[in-house]
Amino acid sequence: MIRYEYRVIPAPDRTGKARKKGSDPFAETLSDLLNSESRAGWEYLRAETLPLRERAGLTGSRMGFRTMLVFRRPAGPDAAAEDESATRDALKLLENRAATPDAPMPQTPVADTPAPPKMPQDP
Repeated sequence: MIRYEYRVIPAPDRTGKARKKGSDPFAETLSDLLNSESRAGWEYLRAETLPLRERAGLTGSRMGFRTMLVFRRPAGPDAAAEDESATRDALKLLENRAATPDAPMPQTPVADTPAPPKMPQDP
């Protein structure tokens, strides 16, 4: 199983200037953002609209919503190798147990603990 790291950024709420006449400035702004994250190795997953409690005035607050863009990429170059190694080790352990079904399960050593004190019995 591949491990991922995630990046969540707010969706743009303002547009840049349109470079081409007749094009949608918001679409261009969003496209530029997605392309820049992609160049950094992030894969776009989805947009989520989440509730957000914002301050309103000095003591008040109000509920609002914010659209966030979710990206992911593999956690590191050796993350997949670590997962494969752990899977191989687990499979070897299972194969060894299947080959010797009568073998006792390994016991973890128990630390030496003193016996609990004996309680006096009523006469």
